[in-house]
Amino acid sequence: MSPTGAALQAGIVRLGELWVSPVPAFDSRAAGIAQVDYYSMDAFARGLADALPVAAIGAGAQCVQPGDVLISCAAQMPRRAWVVADRGRPQVASADWLVLRSPRHDPTYLRHILVSNEFRLRFTRAVASARGAPARIAAIDLPQPSLARQRAAARILDHADALRAKRRSSLATLDRLAPALFHGRNRVLPSAAERAALDALSTRLDASRRALDALIAVLRDGAFRRDALLLGGDDGGERAGC
Repeated sequence: MSPTGAALQAGIVRLGELWVSPVPAFDSRAAGIAQVDYYSMDAFARGLADALPVAAIGAGAQCVQPGDVLISCAAQMPRRAWVVADRGRPQVASADWLVLRSPRHDPTYLRHILVSNEFRLRFTRAVASARGAPARIAAIDLPQPSLARQRAAARILDHADALRAKRRSSLATLDRLAPALFHGRNRVLPSAAERAALDALSTRLDASRRALDALIAVLRDGAFRRDALLLGGDDGGERAGC
């Protein structure tokens, strides 16, 4: 189904317009295929699709393509969404995902709004009852600003994500550093001043991480609502183009 003229003019599109259904099933007997990139829930937790032999792919696997955005079907895991990448192999997803595809959305921007608080609220309401849930999910409105503004918002959100990852890495390093310094071969116990300094540094890093978490949540919700501050002003003059 194609977006209606009214939806395009309003900068809004229904999720059902992006939802690929039915998704072609993966045929492990396809000639010439030795390995695939497999997008599963376990792979999502590790942050990278698994390169698997076709014999390892179970029933219900779906054929997806680069640029598709996958979102978890499970109500208890509504913040799981990722973009299918091109790594030179066929791409296959487990049956745990809804597949979204849109030439009028930047995939990274779409992923960010699909893990926003605003979308999570609408999604969990839609799946609260099994009866009619697919229709309610398909009826969720998604923003559709110009591609240029989507990409600008995605760059901001990606940068914030990268900063948060660095803070988490710093905290993890600090957690490993303290035992190494004070409980290594010589079993030297830290002085009160040393322990206080490490605790203060850990507190500052953790506060910074939590502040970034809150900022990213605000930015993602702003992207969902098409806030002018994040998208760069009124989108009125660019809705028909890219």
